Amino acid sequence: MTSGVHRTHAALAPDELDDFLERGWYRIGSVLIASRYYLHEKELYSTVWTRLPLAGWQLRKGQRKRMARTRRRFDVQVVRFSWTAEHEALYDRYLEVAPGERSETLRDFLGGDEGQTLFETWTVEIRDAGKLVSFSLFDVGRTALQSLTGVYDPDYGGFGLGGMTLLFEAEHGVKHGYDWHYSGYVVPGADFMDYKWQLSEDMEFLHPEHGDWCHREGFSALETPDQRLKRRLRQVASVLARRQVAVGWRLNDLFSAPHLHEPLSQCLAEPLVLVLPRTQQGQPLIVWDDVNGELRVLLGQPVEVQRTFNADPATVRMDRTWIVKEVVAAGLDPEVIAVEAHKLLR
Repeated sequence: MTSGVHRTHAALAPDELDDFLERGWYRIGSVLIASRYYLHEKELYSTVWTRLPLAGWQLRKGQRKRMARTRRRFDVQVVRFSWTAEHEALYDRYLEVAPGERSETLRDFLGGDEGQTLFETWTVEIRDAGKLVSFSLFDVGRTALQSLTGVYDPDYGGFGLGGMTLLFEAEHGVKHGYDWHYSGYVVPGADFMDYKWQLSEDMEFLHPEHGDWCHREGFSALETPDQRLKRRLRQVASVLARRQVAVGWRLNDLFSAPHLHEPLSQCLAEPLVLVLPRTQQGQPLIVWDDVNGELRVLLGQPVEVQRTFNADPATVRMDRTWIVKEVVAAGLDPEVIAVEAHKLLR
């Protein structure tokens, strides 16, 4: 899976969505993206994409009991999604307890009117005496369902409705002859997405190195992209330390910006970077390019980017990144990379 963004101005055909999902692309708003990394509370993690093969999948006894209890306690429906103020209000309540950085509104999450016309979206709605207390959203292709989000009222947090909607989505997929339920990503090292594994012992994950779908039993042995990135940069940092070169570690909050925003296409696209002392020629940087499997020495120019959420001045923030002026050297040997970086300081 490579990092990138795919934009479409016409409704995505079901077969097209199936193909993107199989290759590890995922809908965000009105676009499809592929990404290896995730920043959460100033820590770098990897996203590992998951899916459930629906052919032959059967609910476990405990799952059947929980679903039956939910149906006795609540009204559960699976219907074509149509945005309402009721959905928006519940999403706003959900943000009070939702982990991670999320869209400020449900309409933004869906990509506005454009996003709602490009994809066929369905919903699992759970109501208590008519009151909407939980819902999930999922897109449908020809053979696959793509889970987007699960939302619940914090007052009903003890019922496990967020995870329950995944079961209802998968059940809907089996009833209507779908082959796959794409359950979203898990984040190794951060457990708030681990509930997705509870769907089945036969779930699969997309291997971030060779791009094949693998049974979950091999997940524990996986070296994730963030682990590999940190290992490679530590090797170079160790060599530079022996040469008494000062090195700083910096998170690049805008690592996805070059793919999402054309004006930032020349900016750094790696999430973690070694920063060397600045020179007259520019800012020497060392990164690990996980797509091409190589270390790179770059000359960068620091820039600040102003961001707001929903055009609200109260949410203005400044993020720092770098424009990439030149790729000075590339390779796997940390000794060679350190030598090339050191040359820039002379």
